[in-house]
Amino acid sequence: RWLATAAMDCTARVWDTSCGDCVLTLAAHERQLHSASFSPDEASLLTAAFDGTVRVWKMDTGLCALVLPAIGNVIASASFSPDASTVLVASGSEDIRIFDAERGGDPILTLTGHGDWVRTAGFSPDGSLVTSASYDGTARVHSAVTGVCLQTLAGHAEAIVAGETTKAAFYHERCGRQAFASPAADEGGQREASPRPAATARRNPAQSPPPSPSPLCQPVRAGPSALWASSLSAEQVEAELSELGW
Repeated sequence: RWLATAAMDCTARVWDTSCGDCVLTLAAHERQLHSASFSPDEASLLTAAFDGTVRVWKMDTGLCALVLPAIGNVIASASFSPDASTVLVASGSEDIRIFDAERGGDPILTLTGHGDWVRTAGFSPDGSLVTSASYDGTARVHSAVTGVCLQTLAGHAEAIVAGETTKAAFYHERCGRQAFASPAADEGGQREASPRPAATARRNPAQSPPPSPSPLCQPVRAGPSALWASSLSAEQVEAELSELGW
C-alpha cells in the first residue's frame, strides 16, 4: 500500500498507492537523498543522503526520531535489521557500524577487517550475520552478535560493489554439503545443524544456485544464507566516486 521515494530535492515522500496521494513529506536532509527504506514492521522509514546523515522517521507522526552521522560525510548504505531494533551503516571508511534504532548514540557494534571503504553491507534474513562488500575486492561475513569476521571471500580482481544473501540453502558440490545452510529449530527451541549429505551424493539441480553474469566467489560453508557478489573495474570505481563527489 505504501511507497517511499527518495529524491534529489532533499526530501523523501510516502505515497498511498491505492489513490496516489502523498501522505507524508519528510524534509530535513540538507542534500540530495540516495535511498529510503521501510523498517520490517513498517513503523519507521530510513533515509540516507549526500549530506552525510542517516535519519529514522516515525510513520505515525512523520517526525525525525534519530539522526546518525557518517564517517567522512559519506553514506554508502544503510539498512534496518530484520527485527527493526538496529540500524546498520556503511560510510566512508573500512568499518561497518550498528546503532540502536531507538536510542542512537554511539555504535553498539563496529565491524572491522576490510582494507578499503565498504561499498555496501546488510543483514542476513535471520539477522544473525552481516555481509559486506568492499573496494578492497573482498566480501566478508560477520557475526551480528559479536562482530567477529567469520569468513573472508576473495576472488574478484576488482572492487566489489554489491552482495546479496539467499534465504534458502543450496548444495555445494565441492564441499560435499549444504553451503551456508540455515539451522532448523526443533520443538524445544534448540537449533540443529543441517545434516551432511553422504559422500556419494550428487547435487540436486533444484537446489543449484541461480546463474550469475559475474564470476562468483566460493560460498561460505556454514551459516544462514549464501552470499553472492559482483565486481567493478578500477576505472568504473573512479568514475562512480567522481560522480558522487567523493
